[in-house]
Amino acid sequence: MYRGDIGYISGCNSIAALLLLNLPNATDTFIALANTSAYNLVLQTVRDKSDGLHRHLTTQLAGEPDPDAFLGDVFTALFTTALAIDEAARLWDVYVFEGDAVLIRAAVALLLWEEGPLLAAREAADVRAVLAGSGAGAREKKALAEVGAEDRWMQAVREAGKA
Repeated sequence: MYRGDIGYISGCNSIAALLLLNLPNATDTFIALANTSAYNLVLQTVRDKSDGLHRHLTTQLAGEPDPDAFLGDVFTALFTTALAIDEAARLWDVYVFEGDAVLIRAAVALLLWEEGPLLAAREAADVRAVLAGSGAGAREKKALAEVGAEDRWMQAVREAGKA
């Protein structure tokens, strides 16, 4: 067992199944699944893009700020809870070809997309709600996005990866 301290995580079985179908072998699948919780790299990249948002998420939330408290759900479901299905499908297409780095860029893009509402969040639960599309001021999450939304989303992901 890779992380016995975590135990079973609901939803990982379907993610592992999809990765096994799309990646060349079980080793690559394991590495990809293990790397989906690289929160520190996400926050380091956010710091480079928006120091104010980074400071807010790491020091100004009530209680002890823990990235797992607000990014855990996003990574566990590989963005299917935070994006419309067509946006998530486009991200997954790119993920299969480009690998784990696109997930880091996607997390950064998601945080930057929701920067305004996130800066208003007072605790991790508020941040989780914003990222799920149900928090105050968050963009409305729809089952299917508008025409061209997945292209705008992937452009935001690409921009998040630029220096």
